[in-house]
Amino acid sequence: MSQTQQIIPTVRPCKIDSATASEPVDLVVVIDTSPSMKDEANDLSNAATAAIASASSSCPSDLRVIWLGIEGTWKGTNFHRTVRDYLLTECQVSKGDLRARKRGQLPDAGAQEDAARTVEDISTHFNWRPGAARAIFYLGDEALEAGGDRTEEKDIIAANKAIAKAQQAFVKVHTYFGTTKSKFKDSLEQEYARLAKETGGQAFSDRDSIGGFTEILQKIICNSRPVGIQLEIQQPLPCFELRSNRQPLAMQGSETIAIVASNCYSNVTFRSLTAVVSAVLKTDGTPILNLADGTPAVTIKPSIEIAFGDLLPIGSHNSEASGEILREIVIETNSPNSADYTLKIEYSYRAEFNFKGGDDFALEISS
Repeated sequence: MSQTQQIIPTVRPCKIDSATASEPVDLVVVIDTSPSMKDEANDLSNAATAAIASASSSCPSDLRVIWLGIEGTWKGTNFHRTVRDYLLTECQVSKGDLRARKRGQLPDAGAQEDAARTVEDISTHFNWRPGAARAIFYLGDEALEAGGDRTEEKDIIAANKAIAKAQQAFVKVHTYFGTTKSKFKDSLEQEYARLAKETGGQAFSDRDSIGGFTEILQKIICNSRPVGIQLEIQQPLPCFELRSNRQPLAMQGSETIAIVASNCYSNVTFRSLTAVVSAVLKTDGTPILNLADGTPAVTIKPSIEIAFGDLLPIGSHNSEASGEILREIVIETNSPNSADYTLKIEYSYRAEFNFKGGDDFALEISS
């Protein structure tokens, strides 16, 4: 082939233009407001003006930045409003629709470190501008489910939920893991990085902020801009049902039931389908509190996270494809007020479509 190449597009050319200043970008900067994050709140606020000015030159966009604290604020910084106040007031969200816990509901500063649930709430309920690229920048120094000095199963499950909600809402989540004395620092930082990677964001740590936050914030603004063409499609959804040998379920004790996931589509495959089952109050949809002695009111075994794997299209030629997958769980009810709760299922997956297409090249044939 000649060193000089000629590019011949199809009759229907595919061109991706770079972002322009007219393209809107919504960035929500969220911080853990426990005492250990005060320095980061000050440093980031001080760097904001320079970072935004630099980004407007190197990667122009119609940028809107909202600064919010989780269940608290920092005086003298840009973080002078809470996530809860903003969502309830500006976005008209009902209190019962918020997943993050209120200050005082959890021991110590747990509610101020309820990061994963906060990512869920912002992804789902924030007043994103029509057509805007969506991004969250979260700063914290503890585990993602109400804090803690190590990553546990509950933190991983909470992060999975946050990732699923962010992906569904087309939100990039950037993370900053701050200074910590925890001997489990590596696992904490890895989970912050996973949250960013799975949503298309960038992960930073205290090592990146040695020279200040200006460069970090500039990178986040530029990375949040739209790249490529976003295809608007109707979201395909799997179906779920419960199957039990007894109705109604026992008020107290153990009950084995099956959760069945099914696919009603003939041209869609649900990849890596994972569901999380939880018991919530019928009144407002909030999680059920433990009993007075600390015993969970409702326990789901072997785990609240259920992996269904790949759910193939209905009518697939694959001999193993039945259109549904069944998983058994055991529900242990320890509360006499079982009638007050219901089971909630949340799920994440990748949708794979099967299409056929064709195109033509406009060739010039020399004689």
